[in-house]
Amino acid sequence: MVLGWEDLEPTLLAGKRMNLPKQSSILGMPTAEDFQVSASEMKEFLGDIKFMKDMQPRGARLVGRLHGKKIRIPGYVTPVGFNGEDVTQFLLVPFLGACIHVPPPPANQIIYVKNAKGLKIEQIWEPVWLTGILETKSVSTALADVGYSIRHGVVEPCAAYPENMKTVH
Repeated sequence: MVLGWEDLEPTLLAGKRMNLPKQSSILGMPTAEDFQVSASEMKEFLGDIKFMKDMQPRGARLVGRLHGKKIRIPGYVTPVGFNGEDVTQFLLVPFLGACIHVPPPPANQIIYVKNAKGLKIEQIWEPVWLTGILETKSVSTALADVGYSIRHGVVEPCAAYPENMKTVH
């Protein structure tokens, strides 16, 4: 089933409440070694991203009927885990720069992907299609709280971002 970002947003006061894990289990916490910077530069960077995360809208609800469904959705990659030049964990977001250059969208407009294979760092500027099993499994990352996760995710290039896939900013 092909989804647009509006499909991940339930109608007002409908949907499943998010259940975020405790702060001690934040995923994708980068280190100075990951970015090859000094400890002081990393501390400044982490302060900046915490400031952005604090601006994320709260109270997002999830569309529970989508849990366990195989979906395909276009979006942009915001990496949160690396292995050399490979992106191993990322957030799929509806617009370029979300979570890094601007405040994160609501949690129901972000999908967490773990164990990505073959995705190179230089590919993160281009739109992609993500296909996989959607879970209404909330996670907290260094960049944003996330409402959905994908199992068995496959990433493919997207020639152009489909104009009919509405996004929430």
